[in-house]
Amino acid sequence: MLTEAKPSPLQSFVERTDQPLFRFCQLMTVPEVHLEELVTDIYRTFSRRIRRKGADSTPAETLQIELFRAAMDALFGIERSRPRLSLAGRDTRGLKALESDLLSWWRANPTDKAGLTQQIPSIGDRLRMLDFDLRAPVVLNDHLKLDQDVILKILGLRWAVFRHRLHRGRVELQKLLQGVVFSAPIRTGRA
Repeated sequence: MLTEAKPSPLQSFVERTDQPLFRFCQLMTVPEVHLEELVTDIYRTFSRRIRRKGADSTPAETLQIELFRAAMDALFGIERSRPRLSLAGRDTRGLKALESDLLSWWRANPTDKAGLTQQIPSIGDRLRMLDFDLRAPVVLNDHLKLDQDVILKILGLRWAVFRHRLHRGRVELQKLLQGVVFSAPIRTGRA
């Protein structure tokens, strides 16, 4: 009679974190990135890091922090190599064109709600429009529901900086989901 081998703590950890890691990478990268290869590379980097530390006695929270740090390193490398579509320069002509295209499409087809949902970018597309520094806290906190102490260690931020970026990310995402992108107010010398 064959008995099933009990999985090691590391194997059970990988089984528990595989889906959240895949979802994190999916929300943090552009759709053109091959997620399976990216996640495999992240696990490869993670295994090298924990082998150096001796993971047999490492608590699960520390493993999770190391795994997501490896993911952040890989994603940051991808983000640096991407051409920047930054809203910091406030050149929103492309977004305004998208909104006017949607508006003109809606006027031409007011009863076609199914077609409208195909025209509107998904939440993930809008989330990817956020700056990388604002996107990571929103994804880790709001979508993956990780503990804030763990997120602080993953991102290497102080609590106040994390809360500020999380709030700014939520506000910008809310504006993007409403289809409204405001430029920073220009202050003039007039009172």
